[in-house]
Amino acid sequence: MKDAWIIELNLSYYDNLNEYLIWFYDENENSRVFSLHNKIAVFDSERSAYEAMAKLNFQYKDTETYDLERLEYWVLTNSQSQILNPSSGEIDCNFLLNFWNLFDDIFQSLNSEFESQITKRSRKCYNKLFYGSNLPAITPDECQYTPVFTRKELKFIRLLMKRGISFLENNTEFAD
Repeated sequence: MKDAWIIELNLSYYDNLNEYLIWFYDENENSRVFSLHNKIAVFDSERSAYEAMAKLNFQYKDTETYDLERLEYWVLTNSQSQILNPSSGEIDCNFLLNFWNLFDDIFQSLNSEFESQITKRSRKCYNKLFYGSNLPAITPDECQYTPVFTRKELKFIRLLMKRGISFLENNTEFAD
């Protein structure tokens, strides 16, 4: 039985509009997003995603919420406030890293390349986000890494997120 998560994508606060994806580990322990007909399968409710997981013999682990509307607003407006952690006022590395990883897995699930680790710049930006997330497993007690991003790095991340959003929008299909 494969471990799997439901990803709730918040698309609109105003309309309370959400879509749901299934994120899982394949037989080679690669993370993937469930697809049908070479499109990412999107569900209209958490319940329908959960029912699909059961039919696929996936082991439900958790539901995680991703604020796609917040990311899209940053991509469209470059409003720095959209990517700041409200408690620290610093770049919310975890927020951006989660989307980076999700988009990377979406691209790989459809046999496409996200460019997430290809260039020196992308590896540098990814590493800043990764270590800036201060994951307990890799961050020593009482240590915090707060990366400083250049304008070029933030522009690169923003363009990569824009590409991920566009790919997601153009490569989804509602599951029956």
